[in-house]
Amino acid sequence: MPQAAGEGAARVGDRFHLDPVDWYRRAEPPLHLPAIARAVWGQRRLVIRYESWSATVRRTVDPLGLVLKAGTWYLMARIGTGVRTYKVAKVLDLDVLPDGFDYPAGFDLAVQWQESLQRFARELRRAEATLLVSPEALPLLDRLGADAVEAVQRAQPDAEGWRRATVPIEGVGHAARLLLGFTDAIEVLDPPELRRALAEGARRVMQLYDKEH
Repeated sequence: MPQAAGEGAARVGDRFHLDPVDWYRRAEPPLHLPAIARAVWGQRRLVIRYESWSATVRRTVDPLGLVLKAGTWYLMARIGTGVRTYKVAKVLDLDVLPDGFDYPAGFDLAVQWQESLQRFARELRRAEATLLVSPEALPLLDRLGADAVEAVQRAQPDAEGWRRATVPIEGVGHAARLLLGFTDAIEVLDPPELRRALAEGARRVMQLYDKEH
């Protein structure tokens, strides 16, 4: 770096420290992050062996950029004419190819990342639940995600402070596991299958703690 820029960077480093990992979590050590970062910077094509949620796949990709999200690194890479997102910690091994690639004109990493997040949220949360939320639950709503928090905050409270809101959920099983932690501070009004799942979960908890030790 030029001397003036280097001095400025050092000054910022002395006065600001970024710790992107959430409380009570440990940072994942992405083994291949340095090699991927060099390939991004040098515009070098990669062959990666990647562990997805369903299978282990091998892909040849053009690495376009890296994103740090909540303490986890993601690679945005081009395959053909499309751009996909890969969790760096899930890259099992890689080869750096000798041939480079042309960076796509007009590609904006920040814009592409936001579009990827929005697409992921739409695909993941395809169901809805109607909740009755007590004032006591409001400080803990972030457990349900930003969409749920925003929907509940928009709802008008009744005379006792309870709010009725419809929120997106991933599915009945996932929502039931999250909502059980609120005990009686949140009531599910709909769908009926989520109410049944919560009742069944509460029964299993009661059976567990009714046992003699």
